[in-house]
Amino acid sequence: MSTTYPMPITISNRRELDQMLDSAVEAAIEQATQRPGAGILVTRHNHRSFSLSFSQEVPYGTIMERDMRPSFDTRSNA
Repeated sequence: MSTTYPMPITISNRRELDQMLDSAVEAAIEQATQRPGAGILVTRHNHRSFSLSFSQEVPYGTIMERDMRPSFDTRSNA
């Protein structure tokens, strides 16, 4: 099975999130042996959009999550 990375993942509900990300990570783990020196990076772009890629910034044998959603700071600036 050939997969292109970065792999975009779009979900419509929580159940899909778990199923699709688990499947994508399992596939990436299988291909990781062909990419020595790169770990797996799962990036959340918004509440429905993710991507999975190999990154030299992530230690080999490691899966790292990055959340790129804007943070909403509700604290007062006073």
